[in-house]
Amino acid sequence: MTSFRDRLHGLTPRPPSTDDWAARAATTGRARRRTRNVAASAAAAAVVALAAVLATQYLPGIGDGQNADGRIPATPLPAGSTGPVAAPCPREASDYVDGTTITLPLGAVSLRWCTGGGDAMLSEYPPPEPLTRGLDAWVTAFNALPKLPRDAACTADWSIPGAALLTYADGTTRMVAGMRAGCGTIGGRGGFEAMRTRTIDALTAQRTSMFGNQAPPAESSQPCAAHGSTIPARLEWITGAVVCEGYPTPTAKEVASSSLPALLADLRHHHRSAGDGIIADGPTMQLLQANGEMLVLTFSLSSGVWTFSLDGAQRSWSPDEASRVAIAQASTPTTPSAITPVPPASPTIPSEGTVPACSLPASLAPASGLPSGATKVWFCSNWRFGPAEPLDTHLDEFLASTGGGIEPCLANPQDESFVAVYPDGTAVKLRMPAGACHPQPRAVTTFVRLMTEQRSAPGWTPTVVAPPQKLCAWDSWQTLMPVRLQDVTQVRFCDLSKVTQDDGSRVAGLVLKPTDAQTLLDDLATHSSPSGSTAPSAPQTTAPGVNTGRVVLALLRTNGELIWVRAMPSSTTALTWTDSAGQPMQWTPDAASAAILEALQPR
Repeated sequence: MTSFRDRLHGLTPRPPSTDDWAARAATTGRARRRTRNVAASAAAAAVVALAAVLATQYLPGIGDGQNADGRIPATPLPAGSTGPVAAPCPREASDYVDGTTITLPLGAVSLRWCTGGGDAMLSEYPPPEPLTRGLDAWVTAFNALPKLPRDAACTADWSIPGAALLTYADGTTRMVAGMRAGCGTIGGRGGFEAMRTRTIDALTAQRTSMFGNQAPPAESSQPCAAHGSTIPARLEWITGAVVCEGYPTPTAKEVASSSLPALLADLRHHHRSAGDGIIADGPTMQLLQANGEMLVLTFSLSSGVWTFSLDGAQRSWSPDEASRVAIAQASTPTTPSAITPVPPASPTIPSEGTVPACSLPASLAPASGLPSGATKVWFCSNWRFGPAEPLDTHLDEFLASTGGGIEPCLANPQDESFVAVYPDGTAVKLRMPAGACHPQPRAVTTFVRLMTEQRSAPGWTPTVVAPPQKLCAWDSWQTLMPVRLQDVTQVRFCDLSKVTQDDGSRVAGLVLKPTDAQTLLDDLATHSSPSGSTAPSAPQTTAPGVNTGRVVLALLRTNGELIWVRAMPSSTTALTWTDSAGQPMQWTPDAASAAILEALQPR
């Protein structure tokens, strides 16, 4: 049987250009919460519009192309089709919007359950094989569903669209689509969840009759390309595990196959009822079957446990030390996979995964700290933007600061690290725990000071780094290195509070004209004052809580480092930002700046 590693590595036919870095900007739980909010607000065109269509168009007699008997015309398979094979699912979410009330004919030879969605956080992996048994009973049950009343009032909630795509003996197809949210319609009839459940039950019975208690056959799949699967994986059939990091195109960091049996045994024997109060707000881990279906676990930053659903019940799991280490050491495959189908045209903001050295196979540093003799040291983080370049000066002083400052602490997905590279090409990683243990503040402080000195040398120029495509969704991320207002080269407007629909440009941030940007920067420099709280004595070394106040502006440096300017929850006009000394500042825009900001709001 094809191994999980081979399937993971063999999905892309050609390697990407070596000039590009993989898009591996790993997101924290806070970033994930923010991207969920953005998906629900800034991407409202794809969300609310879809719900509105499903709510208003699935009415009897509405929709072009409906036959007199209520059936839609059959859609022929592409030219060259040789028989009644199962047609492939449509790829675009818009394909799942259908404005007709449908009555299906009997005689289908296959039914494929399809799911529509956008990015990985809003999509679901459908069953890879079609249903071929009991289809007349399925169609009869569908046709018996009640039609949506003309005066039905459906809310604009959103969930992942689904559809049943039926293929008939003559090669033609018919599709009925809908979603759970709102009125829960499918093909203009109430009963989406009932038909989805019926399909899952029928597919499960079909698998049992074909394979007994054996796992379904292997299928090509894209780990981390979906947030879950229509049919959850079974623990006894798991063949691989990946930690999913990054947004909007997650990267799968594979758990070593040698560690998988012990990790699964730990999970089987030590999961318990999740109880109340556990917030699943961290990275996800997918336990994968050979056919691509998965069991998804989500890490809780506040509780330090993984949560998941098993047999309809919420469970929690606190890994033992061996499992924690295996998860923390999960690494990206060295050969291409289909997780990132199209490599980015330029590097993204450096973080754990986008800095190449952060992905190097590395041994863990001893308690005495990083060994001497390193030629470069990189900073790697999962919750803040780090330097695009390594520290390569004053290394003896930095390495000396890493010893004796760390207490034993179990590995945590939000850990930061320093990676030291040595002349023979080997690398050593010093992990800085994000948990409740000593987080190496001396090493971080020393690194920031020495990097600042290195950058002040004559001839230094910032590395050009492209910001994330959805910059405004990263508002919980901080910047390790201090940024001065005079360092800012671009200003982007990020306020999404009045956005009702978005084409993606506002989530990316609207780039201000240079003259407007300079007006705002001059006003910031002139009319800002300390907000009352004092600057920290050392750089922050633990992941922050959820930031209060929506982001209004992103002040970007050429190398991707930035200053966030936020609205103050207690004021309708004042904004807040943090200066290069770490001092929180308050700014009330003058008339010229206020006019610029107002003009950027959607009309």
